[in-house]
Amino acid sequence: MIKIFRYYGVLQLITILAIAVIASVVQIIPGGEAANVEGAGPMWELIKLLTGKSLYVSVIAGTVLTVGEGYMLARILYNRGLSPINTLMPMLMFLIWSLMGGNTQLSPLMFVNLFTLLALMSFMPRSGLVLNSNGIFNSMAYVAIGTMFYLPAVFLIIPISIAFLNYKLYSVREWAIALFGFLAPYVVMITAMFLFDKTYLLIPWSETLVSGFGVRVDNSAWGITCGVIEVIAMLYMLFWTIGKFQHGLQTERRHGTAILVLLLWSLVAMFYSRLLPFDGATVAISMSMATSLFLFSEVRRHQWTREVVVWLFIAFALGVVIL
Repeated sequence: MIKIFRYYGVLQLITILAIAVIASVVQIIPGGEAANVEGAGPMWELIKLLTGKSLYVSVIAGTVLTVGEGYMLARILYNRGLSPINTLMPMLMFLIWSLMGGNTQLSPLMFVNLFTLLALMSFMPRSGLVLNSNGIFNSMAYVAIGTMFYLPAVFLIIPISIAFLNYKLYSVREWAIALFGFLAPYVVMITAMFLFDKTYLLIPWSETLVSGFGVRVDNSAWGITCGVIEVIAMLYMLFWTIGKFQHGLQTERRHGTAILVLLLWSLVAMFYSRLLPFDGATVAISMSMATSLFLFSEVRRHQWTREVVVWLFIAFALGVVIL
């Protein structure tokens, strides 16, 4: 499998699409309605209005969105010089980690991930380590739009701000630009809600910020097994990322630190939400980044173990969806 994702572009895409199709069919076969998430955010309510309760629409649209986000992630890693080769392995890992929640139905967190990726594309410099004003403004605006799908995503400000400091964003002017970038979408949204007399929607939306706190516990044997495997994998990737970028080039260290911050944040976010069941989308960005870089890191011995890891990830993700 690793050889395919190292050399054969068409086979990479076929493999990813095959896994996506299998997962989608497994979800659609039982029938029924799409999962209903209430009170996540005004933009999510608009998405529900457009898609209705159709399970087919939710699964197909969610799978397409997940695959598209995976491709965006692959481009980020390659264009920023983190991935040694032009491969779709990050796209595969993103799909796998998104499936860890048991489905790829449309969810608020999928849209949070979309705007988080757009934020990363905006502020992570392609060359050099200097952030520009447009990138700072746009990245915070994307985070703000993401919170309109799921308000607890507002806490993404913390890892994004740490990442800004990592790229030496120190001046008051630049932080003011970041603040204005975050507030601008809210000004537009609240103005529109006032004009259409929909401001009452702000009350249940704001309550999700408090109701989200807490640990979701799945007492089933399968749920406990999944949780243990996911936490162990995240902790291993956390320490591997620290060692990987500790002695690299300055650009690699800066970008690697941004990934490390996202990994730490994902570990916290796993235990955050009560509004939603555990959603693989919570950890998909950071874990797919770290996992794909791990699989293509320069290690001469025991390469077969990485092949086994890929197959285990695929089997585990499909197992979560099927079971």
